[in-house]
Amino acid sequence: MREFASFTSPSSRHIMSLHRASLQGLPEEILSEIISYHGYQQNIPRRYRIAYTLSQVNHRLRESALPFLIRDIGVRNCQVACSVVRCFRDAPDQARLVHSLKIGNTLYGRVDNKIVCTTRFPDFKFFCDVAAWPFLNLRSFECVEGSCTPEDLDVLHGCPHLATLALAWRDIFAFPNLDGWPELEVLRIYPYSSYIHRRTVRPATHMTFNRLTTLVVQDAALSPWWNNHFDLLTFPNLHVLSLQDLISSPNEVYGFIERHPSLRECNISFHGLGMCLSFEGLMMLIEGTGIWTHHNLPMLSDDHEYEEEKSQQTLFDSPYFQEPPPDERGETYIRFSSFAFARVPFVPDFRLTPRDARYKVTALALPVMDQETWIQRDIPVTDIPGFMRTVDRFPEMQELRLASATAQWYETFTYFMNEIAAPIGEWTHLRKLSLCYEMPHCWSWGPENDEVSLPACDIFVLDDVEPPMYSLDKEERPYFWDEEEADPLKYWKPHRYAPMNLRYLREEFPMEMPAFEEALRWTLRVDDDVDIDPLDRNVLIYAWEIRHAPRCARKVRYLAERSRTLEEFEWFLNGPHGGVRWMWKIQRGKDGRIWSVTGDLNYVGSVRGNPPPFLVLVGQELQTSLAPRSLFY
Repeated sequence: MREFASFTSPSSRHIMSLHRASLQGLPEEILSEIISYHGYQQNIPRRYRIAYTLSQVNHRLRESALPFLIRDIGVRNCQVACSVVRCFRDAPDQARLVHSLKIGNTLYGRVDNKIVCTTRFPDFKFFCDVAAWPFLNLRSFECVEGSCTPEDLDVLHGCPHLATLALAWRDIFAFPNLDGWPELEVLRIYPYSSYIHRRTVRPATHMTFNRLTTLVVQDAALSPWWNNHFDLLTFPNLHVLSLQDLISSPNEVYGFIERHPSLRECNISFHGLGMCLSFEGLMMLIEGTGIWTHHNLPMLSDDHEYEEEKSQQTLFDSPYFQEPPPDERGETYIRFSSFAFARVPFVPDFRLTPRDARYKVTALALPVMDQETWIQRDIPVTDIPGFMRTVDRFPEMQELRLASATAQWYETFTYFMNEIAAPIGEWTHLRKLSLCYEMPHCWSWGPENDEVSLPACDIFVLDDVEPPMYSLDKEERPYFWDEEEADPLKYWKPHRYAPMNLRYLREEFPMEMPAFEEALRWTLRVDDDVDIDPLDRNVLIYAWEIRHAPRCARKVRYLAERSRTLEEFEWFLNGPHGGVRWMWKIQRGKDGRIWSVTGDLNYVGSVRGNPPPFLVLVGQELQTSLAPRSLFY
């Protein structure tokens, strides 16, 4: 007791007697700092956010947290949006705090084609006049769950600070008038086509939009809307262009890009293209050396000279792939129907000729079509390792996203990665590499597979390079399924692109299962007296990851050692829509030395969430599409 009394000196007792400061007594600036430190937490359900928790304490904290809770509002459809509008009409002070209103949602930046093409697509109507619109400080407005008309946009003219606008737009109307928003920089349009009215309206005059920096058009309805506009629209400061599912002519699209030299990022995809696009034509487009339409012709002395030049067949460059004679080995045999690129201009040089490159590519996304036809004819084609050897064409490349529909005929995964690693050191600016390719079933991991001892197992599941997932052509029912005798609730039906489970293997491979389950238990470090859930979809792919992650990590590290700038290696294992992605991150010190290589395997149904497909996008639009999806109120 004497020691305790000496410990609790008068000064100590004074400190202990001080009451703790409460949130109620903190200044408003400190409260705002506390809430803003955690951010808006848009990817967390509202009731679990820090701001929501503080708003339930008392009235003062509610006032401090409210701006963070209502800054961004997302609702599922126009009917709910009407209720939100009516609610905020009675609270104008709170309505001024709303900066973003989103109606409906997109998946990886795209609107579902089935929704856009249906004649039951709802109308966007708030049933209020302009004076009754409560959100006067909106910076962003998006409506993809209701078709908009020019009259519907009148309610937004009271929002002078609007910077982002995304609309499902009826294709019977011309390009929207943007004069009411002097700060608008981003416009996303999803043309909606009612099959009752198939006519489209062409703008009466040429239109110029000086402030717009991003234009996105996803023509999921496959309407001629964009065809009626591209030659009458000019965007002098356009930096980002995304045109998806177009039925336009590639010449016209290439010409539109050439007419806008300010473009830095382009994401283009065509629908139902009769002829494939060529790699050489794409490089001319990126570098700014092609002539695609009469809009891109250099200035000629008079009309007679123009007509004479126009009549020549060789005047315009062709964007299409044309198979050369067999003796022309310089052709890459790379063909595609969609692409994306980012570029930067060269230092201005007035000595450049019309055929000199004006831009250099910094990012490229390319889904290469099947090249098996030429492989069977013994014609050399450019596969993925071959593309990596074309580094001299991409001295400033920072991000490469390459998909191939052709099976990569290499003996082992180890040999394939070594072929990629050989030239990667010459890509002196490459930071991100994404590969998506088909693997023949004869692939193996390579001689390193013997480094980890494993009981004898004749089944392919654990040692196949592809993870144990159901492929697209896999039957959804077991081979012994009988519609008349089988009880639908008795047998488990696997889903396509979902992980396999142990029950399915026991039914498909009963003879091999004793040896396989022994190997499975050894890999998972599970004792014989512990039961493995036969319906758990994560068991097999988890064992597959344990088995091969060290080997894959070594190969990614080898890539990083060869390329001192590489930060990410993204591998889509089962094709662009196969539902499996292995993302590898490389951590480096300031001197460039590798600290760690970590992998994150995502698959359909995993606890980490479903992986995205291979997106033919780059730059801003790629980041926007991969951003967490908004949660609805």
